[in-house]
Amino acid sequence: MAERSNRRRNKHSSGAMKYVPLTMLLFAVALFIGVAGFFRVSDILVTGADLYSVEEIISASGIKKGDNLLFFSKSEAENAISTAFSYAGDVNVVVKYPSTVEIQLQESTDIASVSAGGYYWIIDINGKILEQTDLAGAADTISITGLNLVMPEVGNNITDIPEKDEDGNKIETEPHYETQLMYLIDILKVIHAYDAEDKINQLDITSIANISFDYEGRFTVNYGEGGDGGLKFAKMVGIIESQIDETTGGTIEFDAEGGVHFIPN
Repeated sequence: MAERSNRRRNKHSSGAMKYVPLTMLLFAVALFIGVAGFFRVSDILVTGADLYSVEEIISASGIKKGDNLLFFSKSEAENAISTAFSYAGDVNVVVKYPSTVEIQLQESTDIASVSAGGYYWIIDINGKILEQTDLAGAADTISITGLNLVMPEVGNNITDIPEKDEDGNKIETEPHYETQLMYLIDILKVIHAYDAEDKINQLDITSIANISFDYEGRFTVNYGEGGDGGLKFAKMVGIIESQIDETTGGTIEFDAEGGVHFIPN
């Protein structure tokens, strides 16, 4: 009898244990639903926006007050803003629990322009195409010559070379085209780092072995190859500031070893 009683108790205990996981699951769901109700967007902040209004940025992001932060996609909001505004630059959406979303922008700065297809394409230091304009609209940028852009489109990067054209034909580029783009972006970043955008009007990248540009309206610079991370640019600035009179102009050249030489007019 005792043995049968024990079996009955064990049977009841086993049956009760089957309901424990289900109970825990239901409790977890109820807890999640309860907590989720607290994490609702009540404040949306925008920082770093000068070219676009706060209302424009928030509208493009798709974020609305009352949205649940637990089901919130930062990447979708960031991509939506970047797609809507070419000058948006680096976009970072920060969730600040329990109820705040901050949209941080680091807007792109136009630095150069490239003529292609009857238009001028404004680019930033990373090669992103910011806008399509005319000669007057490109007047305050560094004019890039010797570069044939392949199917430029606002919002794209000049390094994103499509494989086929609009008719589905394979696109053939010059053998040195990718190197041109790499050297161009490298030197644009250097120019920006030295705050020298206003000192250069035109940059010729026809020959990747001899990039050239004007400087301060009084120097012709035969830069040679690019891709050096700005070492030669630093030497050039150094010799101009320390060895050349402010009223003197001429030609600055670099030899194969990166040495700098000044030839006065």
